[in-house]
Amino acid sequence: DPILRWVQCRGRPSLARYPLEMNVALAAALITSSCTMGDVIPKGDRVLSIAVGPGSDGDYGRAFALAKGAGVQSVSLHLAWDDIEKGPGQFDGKFLEIANAFYPPQGVSVPLDLAVLDTNRDRRPADLRNKAFNDPAVVARFSKLLDFVFSKIPDLKLDWLAIGNEVDATLGTDSTKWKAYSLFFAEAKRLAKARRPGLKVGVKTTFGASFGSSANLVADLNAHADLGAA
Repeated sequence: DPILRWVQCRGRPSLARYPLEMNVALAAALITSSCTMGDVIPKGDRVLSIAVGPGSDGDYGRAFALAKGAGVQSVSLHLAWDDIEKGPGQFDGKFLEIANAFYPPQGVSVPLDLAVLDTNRDRRPADLRNKAFNDPAVVARFSKLLDFVFSKIPDLKLDWLAIGNEVDATLGTDSTKWKAYSLFFAEAKRLAKARRPGLKVGVKTTFGASFGSSANLVADLNAHADLGAA
């Protein structure tokens, strides 16, 4: 199969382009298939992680079972700040509670995205969006958000915490905004690690920004991070 051969020899495809059943097949191929262009690299301490969503029938349980059958060890959880804090001090923890109840018994860990920025959208609560990212009011509210989030997931094993998803799509090439977000991120990381010591904290940017014209801005941001993702 040309698709599977490309997966085996070239690495990870964009699985979001394919139905879940094909995603699972592609993921399994990464683990079980040999490559005609050379030896397969031993798994070592690498972890197979997939963002699992409901299948075409809307059944998340079936989709998750297929992913587990393919060897998935980690399932990402993406929540925006305003998914959780609907208004000033008004929190909704239902998705966090579901994750805390569902994933630990399944033996899977979770990379958690808390999207302050989500690609080209500012996902702070509406009353904060006109403030600089490093405004003390924004930092104070994010601190309370972290208190709430961690109170709802005491049993969840976190691979890492990403504070922002593809943030460059909002920050653009504005160095002032990048600086403000970097200062916010540095404090947010400190607050998160104080609540869960040992947690790795990073931020997600796009590949184009990380290796293109905004590379220096991304590097300055990632200097505050334990890890970065593109």
